Amino acid sequence: MNEIVTLAESLIPLINELRHTTENDRRIAEPIVQAIRKSDLCRMLLDTGAPPQYTPEEWLTVLETLAGAEASVSWLVWNNTLPCFWARFLDDAGRARVFGEAGRLFAGSTRPTGQAVTTRGGFRLSGRWSLVSGCELADYVHLISLVHEDGAPRMLAPGEPDLRVLFVPKGRYTILDTWHVGGLRGSGSHDVVVDDVFVPVEDSLA
Repeated sequence: MNEIVTLAESLIPLINELRHTTENDRRIAEPIVQAIRKSDLCRMLLDTGAPPQYTPEEWLTVLETLAGAEASVSWLVWNNTLPCFWARFLDDAGRARVFGEAGRLFAGSTRPTGQAVTTRGGFRLSGRWSLVSGCELADYVHLISLVHEDGAPRMLAPGEPDLRVLFVPKGRYTILDTWHVGGLRGSGSHDVVVDDVFVPVEDSLA
């Protein structure tokens, strides 16, 4: 059995031990988060240009293994996969800045509820996004926004708006305590607000 799957299995006792903490705090317990940060679990499918270290089958086995102990932990790993996949679409500078440290975690929303206004060297981003799972744990959030230029939405073609994914570092957004649920309670899927924050074009993708 692959060592990454064995690693996921080794976390089950810790996840079970801290299940009530995860539920009560509405976020994954810190010892679990630290163990995940020290592993490749959230970066299994990170595109670095080199041959992938893990297969999709191993990734799915990890998700299934973790979900059997605590769905919110598996959800965190799952939600980190999309931004890691998107790394291939960043240039070298953006990829190094956003993904350069191995222990980073990501959160985000695929709902285009923000506004990215073009400016020199990048965008001024504002908006509110819901269901940003793991936002309290994240070092970066990825947010999809409609690009605005000259006071109007920018269109790529008739009926085709210019939508962009922008990576925003921790400390540049506000988390609203909105996640009061039963299922996936530990995922911490709160709302996130960004207020006129500059995002370099290198930290975004179309």
